[in-house]
Amino acid sequence: MIGGDKTGDDRWYGVNVPIADRLYDQRLEQLRREGVMAKKLTELRAGMSQAAREQAHGMARQMLAEMPLNELRQARGLSQKMLAEVRHV
Repeated sequence: MIGGDKTGDDRWYGVNVPIADRLYDQRLEQLRREGVMAKKLTELRAGMSQAAREQAHGMARQMLAEMPLNELRQARGLSQKMLAEVRHV
């Protein structure tokens, strides 16, 4: 929904992810009004078994572990100093 050059822009994710979330919610609401079955992620999670939720959580942790630190920092909206403190380095 939103794209752009993130080079050198430490706040790109912090600014644009909330905008994308709002646009996505608006689109889901439009699809619901049109009778198309669309669900929010929280609704999908609620219908998952405990085992499926644990598997999804494990996969998310693995992806975060493999993500380069600069991408992780940007995705979490953290400064380099803040990320170092979180990682105890």
